[in-house]
Amino acid sequence: MTDVLVWVAYSASAMTLAALGVAVVRRGRLTTAGLALLALIVATLVWLVEAGWGLAFPPADRAPLLAWTMVAAALAVAAIRILVRAAGDASWRATPLTVLPYGVHPVAVVMVAVIPGLRALVVVASADGTVSYGPVFWVHAVVAYLLLSGAILEMLGARDRIPFLAKFRPVTMIVAWALPLAINLSLILLAPVGAADMTPIALTLTVGVLYLTVLRGGFSDLSPIARAEVFEQLVDAVFVTDTRGNLVDTNEKARRLAGLDEQPVHSPHISLQEACPAIARVVDTPGEHDVVIGAQPLVLDIAISHLTDERGRHLGRAVRARDITQSTAQRRELARIHNALAREASANEQLRAELADQALRDVGTGLHNRRYVMQLLPELVARCERDGLALAIALIDLDHFKVVNDTWGHSVGDRVLEAAAKAMESVTPPGMIARFGGEEFIALWPGLTVQEAAARADAIRAACAGVEVRTREGVITVTASAGVASSPPGDIDAYALIDAADAALYRAKDADRDRTWVASSH
Repeated sequence: MTDVLVWVAYSASAMTLAALGVAVVRRGRLTTAGLALLALIVATLVWLVEAGWGLAFPPADRAPLLAWTMVAAALAVAAIRILVRAAGDASWRATPLTVLPYGVHPVAVVMVAVIPGLRALVVVASADGTVSYGPVFWVHAVVAYLLLSGAILEMLGARDRIPFLAKFRPVTMIVAWALPLAINLSLILLAPVGAADMTPIALTLTVGVLYLTVLRGGFSDLSPIARAEVFEQLVDAVFVTDTRGNLVDTNEKARRLAGLDEQPVHSPHISLQEACPAIARVVDTPGEHDVVIGAQPLVLDIAISHLTDERGRHLGRAVRARDITQSTAQRRELARIHNALAREASANEQLRAELADQALRDVGTGLHNRRYVMQLLPELVARCERDGLALAIALIDLDHFKVVNDTWGHSVGDRVLEAAAKAMESVTPPGMIARFGGEEFIALWPGLTVQEAAARADAIRAACAGVEVRTREGVITVTASAGVASSPPGDIDAYALIDAADAALYRAKDADRDRTWVASSH
């Protein structure tokens, strides 16, 4: 009855494997994961046929059959390792160079199968006629389990290193080969040599699970397509790092930028600092950065995306580096031109203001001139009327100034005018005194009563009296006469005030000069 059940299991497994193989082939384009799964199906089917042959036709010498069974097992282990690598790292590509390490174990076992001296060490006979597994078999078994352990660790590590790998798949795949591993380990440790090998039957279940998970789930198709059509085609450089800052993936743009090899980087021993120090230095401060990579100055826009799982646990981060060197250079050049134009416009405005001010200033004294007074008066009157202030005006004239010009010359007269102007300005609010013509000056005082204006005029005259201009012929001093007029708010006539102040000035001169005369109330 047991033999019947074993043959039923063998037959069902063979049909299942054949059906799965056909299904994989009919999918058309085979990815690395698909090819690895197809290789696992073939290896398992061969292992199953060899196990069934040994059960149906027990050979006298079990070493050759067991040696070729070891070849099928080694091929299955290699296929599982490649499948794990392809499923755990979407960036990995199967090339002769990358697949070579996975073929060392199968090639070694093939050599055992074809070399009689080595094949004799697969099964050894004891003195009592019983047979047991030889040293070559145990070396094969230990190597196979070590390789599968490495595949398990790689799949577990992929959960931290590859954020876009669905977290349930590593667990599913581990469980998928846990059953055949347990059965195989029990078989070689507990069962006699030649017992029915149930390992390929259990492995058939593993193949079915892998088919549903990797192929029917679309993982093996979507990952390469998404990577080729999206990740690798991004115009931005993308560096994916784990929680320790080690690089686990890069796209083509990132590899070109950092000068890395053509193949994507996923070694846990290469950090972003080692791969691209310029980006590593600025990665914690997203934004625009000037960097130098390979002696080439670049401007990069750095952005960070933190990668987490469904529980919110930190898995790593994706660093996006966009080359904005050209656009930044254009923007900076435009900003430079704009700033230069702004500075030039400011300078022109300042020059215009200076020229306008010069047009309103007297060259000899530096005070404002008559034109300035005529432009200022309407505004001053309006302010006084608005604020309810009186407006007082004083005209000041240097006494006997013609004598100065006639006696010492016009250049000395100009010096006397300049000195008197500075003295007047020192006791008058800024901008409120101007040269009105010749040796005559005008002072404008909003808000002063006529008495206050007269006192201010006396202060100006006193300042003028203190002027001393030294010449070779001696010291020149001057006196001044002033006429003051004031008007209350409500009816201010600036021109009438000037006339009144002028009339008062003449009264002061007629009264022997060197005095202030106040006009009658306006």
